[in-house]
Amino acid sequence: MSNDRGVIAETITSILSQRPTGAALLMPGAKLSAELGFSSLEFAELSAQLEDVFGHDPYSAGQFPDTVDGIAEYYEQVSAPGASR
Repeated sequence: MSNDRGVIAETITSILSQRPTGAALLMPGAKLSAELGFSSLEFAELSAQLEDVFGHDPYSAGQFPDTVDGIAEYYEQVSAPGASR
């Protein structure tokens, strides 16, 4: 699933790079809301992009991970044998 983490990090970095100040340094454990200041619009964009890539996203499933690691863990859990979304 390390490739998933890379895709997730790239997606978040892409969203951050759209800010006038540019992208912040993204650490796997950085909190999207508290440390990176993700807005509700940025979370909506992240949700849509994750859905495009993976076919579903944690936010629509009622999960609200707030770090790259947390999002990656969601995808690891739902892709495990016998897991349900």
